[in-house]
Amino acid sequence: SLPLPFGQQYWNETHFGTRHLHGLGIETYTVEEINKVFRKYDLNGDGVLERNEIEGMMEVAHKSQGTQSSRQDVDRMMAEFDTHKNGTVSFDNFHSYVIQQGSKVDNRIWPIAACMVMTGTSVGVLTPVMPMLVKQLGMTAGDFGLTTTAFGMAKLLSNMPAAFFVERYGRKPFLTNGLAVMAAGVGGIGLCSSMS
Repeated sequence: SLPLPFGQQYWNETHFGTRHLHGLGIETYTVEEINKVFRKYDLNGDGVLERNEIEGMMEVAHKSQGTQSSRQDVDRMMAEFDTHKNGTVSFDNFHSYVIQQGSKVDNRIWPIAACMVMTGTSVGVLTPVMPMLVKQLGMTAGDFGLTTTAFGMAKLLSNMPAAFFVERYGRKPFLTNGLAVMAAGVGGIGLCSSMS
């Protein structure tokens, strides 16, 4: 597991609300989506969420993660939702809380972002040096066209199956292994001495 501050304990503590919001099906953070979730758990339709309705919400959120809701979790969510301290949660309170949680950034993303920037940079620098490669490798116009379109075609043909496998097996293995494959490809370009 990742060490603190990038480990699971850090995630659990700093993204307590975010985990539960994902469990409720909040993904796009639009007003329509948030309002739909709010109305779903406002069982009596009075325009506010009461403690028993928050409890039902927490049970669903925990069930989606394979865990069980506790009294402490409900107390914590009520405290974070109920900013007016009147024992109920209005839609404005709920909406503000959801947007606040959705704005948090998991610090574990920074190493991944740095790798993506470095990978993008390595691919980007190929464009200005392509004329030199054409000359040194003795490439024809057809070879040059094939080289410049190969990356885009590979991405076009792999995006849809990649999305399917990401949804099925999760993002983590594809983020790490995908970057490793791309690094190997870029390294291979640097080692090639001819088009053939």
